[in-house]
Parts: sequence; structure tokens; C-alpha cells
Amino acid sequence: MTHYLFDGGGEFVAFLTDEADKFVHDPNTGLLGWRPFQDGDVHSWDTGRYVGTIVGDRLFHLPNRPSRRLPLRPLRPLRPLRPLRPLRKLPVSTPAGARPIPQAMRSEFQYLFASDGEWIAFRSHRNVFSPSCDWVGWLPFDDDTVVTPGGDYLGTIVDPDRLLRLRVAPRFGRPGRPGRPGRPGRPGRPGRPGRISMPGGMADL
Repeated sequence: MTHYLFDGGGEFVAFLTDEADKFVHDPNTGLLGWRPFQDGDVHSWDTGRYVGTIVGDRLFHLPNRPSRRLPLRPLRPLRPLRPLRPLRKLPVSTPAGARPIPQAMRSEFQYLFASDGEWIAFRSHRNVFSPSCDWVGWLPFDDDTVVTPGGDYLGTIVDPDRLLRLRVAPRFGRPGRPGRPGRPGRPGRPGRPGRISMPGGMADL
């Protein structure tokens, strides 16, 4: 039986095909990660990085998780059938220091918009492209910070689908330059979402 996973606010964020399944999938059936140990920790199948921890029917990104050598990675599983979408759960108190799973880890693809709803970019895995499919940035950290190919701060993905810029750029170690990704296929033009109130300390790109 499908085991649904929710964030602290009750939003459906992931599922297992059953409680014993080692693989965790996002709501669109993309592979979110796997459980290499006999506990609730979920790690990225692609990079091995810590994604989050399953606590009952919730999935949280917990701070200060121990660094562990991962066992041999299993074969990538077949894509499961899309499950019925569950009803939203009631919010719960989150563990100390816990935060939601970053958007970049929740799904393989995401349209990104300005605060007024204009489509300005899309994310494919950890890479961010313009609507014309030019590579404009990537997500090198385990959060929603987007960095240019040259290593400078570009913006931050704000839940659920906005790409905005902190007026005071965050400080971070300069990440190594990744290999240039292949040019993706041009996605269909998305519908325009409504305008949102600009979060404090942020601006459009």
C-alpha cells in the first residue's frame, strides 16, 4: 500500500510504493532518493547527499545529520505508477531546526516565475535555464540558492515556484564550476500564475 509523506504544513511531498520500499519518489513519480540504512534518512540516488528524514508520515530536512559512508548504490528503480493524490494533512510541530525539503530536491522539473507571474526560468534537476533554454545557473547546495555558472549568487527559489533575489546576497563558499549541461528540450509555455506579495528583503531578478 502506498505510504504518503507530507511536510510539516501537511502538503504531500513524496511517497513510497509501500512502507518497506527503499526508494522515495516525488508526487510526479520522479526519484527523490533512497534509504541506504535501516532508519528514516533519505539520500539522493544521483549524488548521495542527504535529502531528509522520514518521521512517521512526514519528511523533514533535519540539521546536523551524521556523515556516513553510503553502501553500494542499487540499480535505479523503474518509474512507479502515479498514485492517487491524498488529502492535505493538518500541520504538525516540526523537530527543532527542521525545515522543508528544498524545492530543488522535491521534483526533477519546475517552472519558475517572477513575483508578478511572468515566466522567467525553469529548473531541470539542479540546473536552471531561461525560457529560451540558455543555462543561467545551478543549485550547488542543499537548499534553494541558485548560483550562476561563474559561481555568483543569482537568486533564491521561493516556495512554491518563484525565483527572486535577496537584496543582501548570502555568503557562501565559491562552489566548483560544474560541467556544462546538455541543452534541454524547450518546455511548453506554462499558464501564468497570479501575482504574489514580495517577501521582505527580496526583489525580482
